[in-house]
Amino acid sequence: MTETERHNPDIWKWLLLLPLILILVSLSLYPVEDFDLGIVLRLGQEVVNTHHIPTADSWSYTAAGRPWIAHQWLGAAGFYLLFVLGGYNLIILFKILVLALSYSLLYLAGLRWTKSQVISYLLVMAAVFAGTIGFAERVQVLGFAFTAWALFEMIEYSEKGFNKRLLLLPFGFLVWANVHFSIFYGWTILGVFWAWELVRRLFWKKGARDGNDFKAFTAVCLASLALSFASPGLLKMLRLTIYDLAGMAGMDTIQYYTPSVIREYAPLWSPENLRIPVIRIYLVFSAAAAAAFLAAWMRTKKADVPGMVLFTLFFWLSISYVKAVPVSAVITAFLLMKNTGRLILKPEASRFHRMGRSSWFNAALLIFGLLAALSLSRNGNNLSGGRWWRPAWGLNSGALPEGAVDFMKQNGIKGSIFNNLRFGGFLIWNDIPVFIDGRLDLYDPDILGDYTKIDNGQAGFEGLLDKYGIDHVLADYPLQPGNAFYRHLYDSGLWALVYWDDASMLFLKRCPRFSGIIASEEYKYVNPDPLSGHYGGGGFWAAAEVQRRMLQAPVPAAAYEILGVLSLQEERIGEAVSFFSQGLKTAPYQSSLHNQIGWAWLYQGQSDSARHYFNNAVKYEYGQAGAYKGLGWIDEAERKYKGALKNYLTALEYAPEDLWLLNRAGLMFLQENKRESAIEVLQKGARLNPDSEAAKNLKLLLKK
Repeated sequence: MTETERHNPDIWKWLLLLPLILILVSLSLYPVEDFDLGIVLRLGQEVVNTHHIPTADSWSYTAAGRPWIAHQWLGAAGFYLLFVLGGYNLIILFKILVLALSYSLLYLAGLRWTKSQVISYLLVMAAVFAGTIGFAERVQVLGFAFTAWALFEMIEYSEKGFNKRLLLLPFGFLVWANVHFSIFYGWTILGVFWAWELVRRLFWKKGARDGNDFKAFTAVCLASLALSFASPGLLKMLRLTIYDLAGMAGMDTIQYYTPSVIREYAPLWSPENLRIPVIRIYLVFSAAAAAAFLAAWMRTKKADVPGMVLFTLFFWLSISYVKAVPVSAVITAFLLMKNTGRLILKPEASRFHRMGRSSWFNAALLIFGLLAALSLSRNGNNLSGGRWWRPAWGLNSGALPEGAVDFMKQNGIKGSIFNNLRFGGFLIWNDIPVFIDGRLDLYDPDILGDYTKIDNGQAGFEGLLDKYGIDHVLADYPLQPGNAFYRHLYDSGLWALVYWDDASMLFLKRCPRFSGIIASEEYKYVNPDPLSGHYGGGGFWAAAEVQRRMLQAPVPAAAYEILGVLSLQEERIGEAVSFFSQGLKTAPYQSSLHNQIGWAWLYQGQSDSARHYFNNAVKYEYGQAGAYKGLGWIDEAERKYKGALKNYLTALEYAPEDLWLLNRAGLMFLQENKRESAIEVLQKGARLNPDSEAAKNLKLLLKK
């Protein structure tokens, strides 16, 4: 053994924590865009200013006066005070500190259970990536910290018996119950470990705690449960949660908001969620935990029953709702760490322990972690799906309707609004009564159903607009292609577009009350969604309106994109590329801009440049069908038919009724000698449009 290997100061244990924290910061430091934060801040404001916890809704006009459970009032008050002291940036910093505390506890637990900073370092790094999807500015981050603490104490009790730290649990549960309804997770953790101790005492005396030890543990569990109920409305929330988990849809509202409305309530196995990198990391992480359970059981001849029960429960919950993935990742991380420690019967003699004694190896781990953190901070990521981002502070005005709200306030626009659900919290924070927001347990099922019908443009939505007296609409950007409701806003002549940016579009109903605003602010010729190709009276007038919009700050990237599209339509390719490039200076990770530049280069025959921008487009947004279409066309032109087919099929996942894609995919199947697949794809195109190229090629194919 060399002198370097003998020299193993404890400082390495703490130095290796540094890159883990920096990676965590790189993954959690991003502008505020959580659509429920506004609800939290408004609740906290009301609690702090009135010293009263609201019991009925006063922030919407569709559910005004209905009973509402402000179960997270204490956490909301804390977030509001943070906002008062330091704005959104202090909330972001607090979130990062809470997450750092949670994962630091996991790292320290790993040192305790595995006796190896190498194992602890690697598993915590994996755990940080697996939990990334939950790093939003929500009170639930406090729930992660409480969950980590409760599970750590239960594992410690199961291994070493009662300790004085357990006496703090009841007071922790008292705070937790008023911070976030994830207190139910704490009950589950305590209940599973208590039940296992009871079973061991009744059936397996060997290994069970003595009577006084178990009595003290039982008293702590009961006190924790009892103090939890010092929270308003907790019983009702418990009832709704039990009904939800049991599938008793008639007793709650879970059936009325569909996964298409809120992605986090979609099943983990849904195609849109399985495309998200962090979901795949979580699945691998969970598989590793399951393997560790089995390996430790076989190695020690003792099963970690409470750990296996908790792992199974929370994994099942994550499969049902992807919203549960973050807390499941935290629980899985602790259980994986503990069972990895159980696998190492003699930690001091393990290979990892010997590796951890080498300063060179520790230095290599430190450098690797620092480089990973640097790469994430410089290059950004979209591990959680959605938009690509780099670490930054403040409010993401490209995700929340900050500009539209300012416009509404400046022009005194009030009345009955129909708002996208994602915007409800931000409107509430700005004292604008909403049609709907993220408090889905508040709204009557009929209202939730009506929201879905209007937003999806289902039959009868026009009558629902009249039913609620809706006179202005705050729509998401970009709009849903082919959506009947949004086509109605543009084409019916009953509505006027008066404001738009990269987050939202504001439409006013043509009525005397809004006539003055419409006369001065209406956009008659331009549809800000550049993919629609809908420019009313022509490109000249549309361009003029875009130029007018660009005089107002901030200038949206969509303005440059529209001007670029108009230039493409008139075959001014160089000018189009210039506009798109200016847009990228405003929004460097906007996928649609990269897609448009790709097509501009492709029109000029510059396939290498086009491929570069198409690749950027699909990197920054998974659902960019146009970019996959372009990549497929380039591959087809280069006779790379297998690659072309792959790109066309990927594009069809996001645009399943695109006739051009269906036709090209069918032809590529033929190039790959897959006649039956070609017929299947072409038949779909023929059913959509009997006069399409797909239908013509299908007839030719069937004649052969």
